[in-house]
Amino acid sequence: MIRKFSFAKAAKKQTSGLGAQDAYVIEFTAQTPKSVDEIWGALVKPDKVTAWLVPVSGKLSKGGSFTLGGFGQGEITMCEPKRRLGIDLTLGAQRQSLDISFAEEGKGKSKQRIICVKITAKISDLPAGNWEKFGPAIVGMGWEMVAHALLDHLAHGPNAAANRDTMRFAASAEGRAFCAQAFDSWRAAALAGGLDAGAMSGPAPSVLAVYTGLHR
Repeated sequence: MIRKFSFAKAAKKQTSGLGAQDAYVIEFTAQTPKSVDEIWGALVKPDKVTAWLVPVSGKLSKGGSFTLGGFGQGEITMCEPKRRLGIDLTLGAQRQSLDISFAEEGKGKSKQRIICVKITAKISDLPAGNWEKFGPAIVGMGWEMVAHALLDHLAHGPNAAANRDTMRFAASAEGRAFCAQAFDSWRAAALAGGLDAGAMSGPAPSVLAVYTGLHR
């Protein structure tokens, strides 16, 4: 269900909302035949976010602040209806900025809507050694599972069980297969981006094991 992955590390990039010298950026896209109206509603209407992810309270419009279940707090920094959504999140000790935009591919009944997700975070916010051990997948895989939950909700509506525990999903047979595929893609992208192979394998537990207990 996840279409592709790409990786970039911007060690000296100034990033809006973070102002960090050690920012890094990870990107992935997902695709669905559902309309942009349906996708947008699932992202900015609290009752719909609650249905596929976790309970959310607050204002999901530009300048609004919200609490995302037990995950953390956030602020909407950009809101161009049905085009682009910018979010600053505080998740524990780490701050992340999300930039979600949309594109289309194909024509007629085969047309697909592409959800483009760019996540900017700070290496210095990660627990000591996590970047060296895990690279970009330590953040990327979690958000891919969130995207998976969104696509499942869009595909099945009320019949889709709310994915309120990504670890539970990761432990399922479907989740393990999904995470293994995502891990392979992130590892290949990280290596292409110049990350040391030892950061994604070897004696240290891989990020795949963090989520699923599987080792590569």
